[in-house]
This record gives sequence, C-alpha cells and structure tokens, in this order.
Amino acid sequence: MNRRGFIIVTTCVVGGLLVKLKLDENEDKKPWVVIESVLNILFPKTDTMPGAREFNSTQFLIQNSKHSSFNQKDLSLILKGADDFNSLYPSFVNFNQEKQQKILEKISQNDYGKEWLSILIYYGIEAMLSDPIYNGNPNGACWKKLNHIAGKPQPKYTYAQII
Repeated sequence: MNRRGFIIVTTCVVGGLLVKLKLDENEDKKPWVVIESVLNILFPKTDTMPGAREFNSTQFLIQNSKHSSFNQKDLSLILKGADDFNSLYPSFVNFNQEKQQKILEKISQNDYGKEWLSILIYYGIEAMLSDPIYNGNPNGACWKKLNHIAGKPQPKYTYAQII
C-alpha cells in the first residue's frame, strides 16, 4: 500500500470510529434529556422558588449517580424508566408544558409510572436541598428562598472523603 492509500484508509477508519463514538455518546445522553424535561415539569420555576433547571437537578443526578455509594437499583429504575417513557412519548421534549403535564398525570396512574416519577421527585428534592458541593442548589439558592441557614461547618469534600 502506498502512502496516499494508507492515509485514505486510515482517515476513513478513524472518521467512522469518531462518528460511531458520537452516536454512542448521544445515545448515552438521551435518557438524561428525557429526565431533564420531566424534572422541569415536576419542579417548575415559580416566583418564590427556583425550578429544576436552576437548582441543577439533572447535573446533580448525573454526578451523584456515578459515585459508588449511589443506589444502583434507583439508577436502573431512573434510566430504564426514561427509556420506556421515551418509547411511549418520543416527542415529549418538544411538547408544550401543558401537554407534558397531562402526559405525566397519565403515566402516574400506573404503578410503574408512579414509582419512576416518585424516584425522580425524591432526587429532585435532594438536588434542591443539597449542599452545593454536590452540584445541586448552586450558591445555596434554594436554601435562601426557604430562609434556611446551613449548618456549620459545611463539607469541603464530597462523599465523606477523609481529609
């Protein structure tokens, strides 16, 4: 094989691998896009409280679910539920808020949907009220809205790391 042929073949192989990696990366993000949309409906921004987007509910869940202490059964339910939900409502993220609310009300009528929404609410509340070190409640915004005074000392490291 000459140099030009080698470069063409190598470029095609590497390009194909990069496209595959990009597609796989988007597949990995798909459940989180659905979860974020659902959390934004479950925790809407109001005049008195930040919404899920503002208190980083999805980023909190992604970051903390990667830690070994995170309940793997919960993570499995969250991701499987998002995939199942997306199969039933593939355009959910594109619907208006009213339609999204009606869909969530509908799925809350069965046990599986209720369990999935409950676990998202649980972790949404945790993100809302957590110490900002865990990537939720940035700058204690939700604490401020609730007139909560954080305990002292606040953590300097996540997950009970030894100092």
